[in-house]
Amino acid sequence: MNINTLMLLVAIVLGSIYVFFKPFVIEQASQTKVPQIELYDYLLFEFDTQKLATIAYGKKAQVYSSRNILYDFVFNNNEKEKISVLTADRGIQKKDTINLKGKVLYADTDMIDFESEHAFYNKRKKYVLADVPYTAHMNENRVKGTLLYYDIANKRIKSKNVDAIYKLNE
Repeated sequence: MNINTLMLLVAIVLGSIYVFFKPFVIEQASQTKVPQIELYDYLLFEFDTQKLATIAYGKKAQVYSSRNILYDFVFNNNEKEKISVLTADRGIQKKDTINLKGKVLYADTDMIDFESEHAFYNKRKKYVLADVPYTAHMNENRVKGTLLYYDIANKRIKSKNVDAIYKLNE
């Protein structure tokens, strides 16, 4: 048998296998990302070059390459000037920002605290934004509104649709 005839025979057999027996269609698995680390009942300490920078603890945390997802957590930011505390049912941390959802509470040593269902905290730019109705307390004063922007560095609060109760000293 000549080599050309052998190659023609192999090509005909392989072609008929391909035509008569259809190849399997393999479905690709969905590309859901798997966390690199999952923590339960955790306590995390973050240090900078001089001191303890932050403390975080909570029920569950999922660590991905680009973000952390936190559940039922408390986040303490220990800066030189003041200490601030954030709690929420769920948070997504990306670099220096945390997107907080569900029973959000912010408090700091300036005697300012507020409660909301959603807030956004930027550690680097030093601000907190609550874009849903909130209730804030400053010492014995109470403020309700629909949007809160708290500039932490300059100690300024901006708000919309404000309803406030202030106690004045006489």
